[in-house]
Amino acid sequence: MRFSATSPTITITAPDRQQIKASDTSPPPLLSLADAEREAIIRVLKYCNGRIRGPHGAADILDIKPTTLEARMKKLGIVKEHIIYP
Repeated sequence: MRFSATSPTITITAPDRQQIKASDTSPPPLLSLADAEREAIIRVLKYCNGRIRGPHGAADILDIKPTTLEARMKKLGIVKEHIIYP
């Protein structure tokens, strides 16, 4: 972009196409609702170090009851191995 103090015109130069990465233009992959929910739950559980209940537990962060979270984990096949790294 270039401005001139003597002219009311603004000149905008487009970036070189080689400077734009392919990853910048591709949309994120689409997931089913179940897969998106599964990823979200696993991400929060990892953040909480596997803790489901109590203050700052996964259920608290997700704003659902711990029993509901446990039921969804069972339905989605989320087990301890998905959460805690050895």
